Amino acid sequence: MLAALPSRKMTASVEPSRPSPAVAWLTIAVLFVYSVFAMVDRQIMTMLVDPIRRDLGISDVQASLLLGFSFAIFYTTIGLAMGWIADRTSRRALIAVSVALWGIASAACGLASNFSELFVARMLVGVGEAALGPAAYSMISDSFPRHRLSLAMSVFIMGGLVGGAIAILAGGFVVAWSTTHASVAVPIIGELHSWRLVFFVTGLPGPFLALLAFLFPEPARLGRTSAPEAGSTAHLVRFLKTNAALLALLCIAFGALSMIVNSTFAWSPTLLGRTLHVAPVHIGMTIAALLIFAGLPGQIATGWWVDRQSARGDTTINLRIFLFTLPFAVPAAIIGLLWGNAAAFAVGMIPHYFFAMTFLGVAAAALQLITPNELRGRVSALFTMVITLIGFGVGPTLVAVLSTAIDASGMAIGKALAIVLGGAAATAIVALAAALPRFRDALQVDRLSRQQ
Repeated sequence: MLAALPSRKMTASVEPSRPSPAVAWLTIAVLFVYSVFAMVDRQIMTMLVDPIRRDLGISDVQASLLLGFSFAIFYTTIGLAMGWIADRTSRRALIAVSVALWGIASAACGLASNFSELFVARMLVGVGEAALGPAAYSMISDSFPRHRLSLAMSVFIMGGLVGGAIAILAGGFVVAWSTTHASVAVPIIGELHSWRLVFFVTGLPGPFLALLAFLFPEPARLGRTSAPEAGSTAHLVRFLKTNAALLALLCIAFGALSMIVNSTFAWSPTLLGRTLHVAPVHIGMTIAALLIFAGLPGQIATGWWVDRQSARGDTTINLRIFLFTLPFAVPAAIIGLLWGNAAAFAVGMIPHYFFAMTFLGVAAAALQLITPNELRGRVSALFTMVITLIGFGVGPTLVAVLSTAIDASGMAIGKALAIVLGGAAATAIVALAAALPRFRDALQVDRLSRQQ
């Protein structure tokens, strides 16, 4: 049962206005750059798994912890505190500090001499990146009208795809180059393995990129309630209790989609190299091409289509779109994984990248549509925590565990990834179907509260 939310009537007589379209899109442009930078720092390790394994002597399971759990544990838990800060202070300043922090932490990965040190450095990357999502989602929601929100969110999230392409492509060239250049001389530091230099190059720009946050003004917070408890812990708890079933289903559904995305990102390079014997430079080119020519168009098309249907009165399109796309996209990927050659992998992944790998912008918009303004930072952080723990923390490790169980030699990554993708897609479809009526009711309650 859905309880009414507090009135959205403002204490002042005039509601603050949204920024102009030019300022709103400037905000998106800067956030897009940060999204690119974040994903480069997050995903570059996927292309460096084998060089790191050889240098530090770690196992596939330890590598999976570096790819997923080490980042996810602090990214998610610290994210709750970052959401609280985003609801109460300057979101722009919070993002600037976080960009500088995760850049420095990423560079520190290049100094790690063992698994434990690299694990800690990856955790600190997660701490820094934890603020970007909650603060950015909140600012974007205050910068764009509701019927333009999915496209704006999708453009922001698209930065992650661009960053992933850069990480994969650059990583492929580095791995290929390192076969003839095992180490490189760096001034002051001395001789370094090539993979270490990658972390310096990708991380050190962070403090300088942080200054871009001051190119746009902090948007006014729109639609805040006049109730004394607005934004309080009691308000948050009541919202969560009122919408507990819906939020749980959304976390399950989008957590499963996150598992699909992160498992694919984490293990595709190793699958292509170890099992299908693709050269490192061609691995980077293959995955970068999928991201650029399937992922990016899919991100924009999905956001545009959802906004178009929303403007026509289709209130549940943010959820229903995946009921149409997942049954087509994921089976195509599974066929490509099990076929046993690189060409089949690439063809099967085209619809997968176009439809299934582009969910987050639409998912983030769906959450903002039902969340009061003064709670968006914390609710977004909580939502991000759950789907990241499921997708980024559990997904890659589950693939590694299944692969080892199927074939201890490590040659069953394709089969393990296919199992994880199929199970996650089925889970997402069931959860989304169950969430539809509750989502429709929550939108109605939110609409009524804004009219009071």
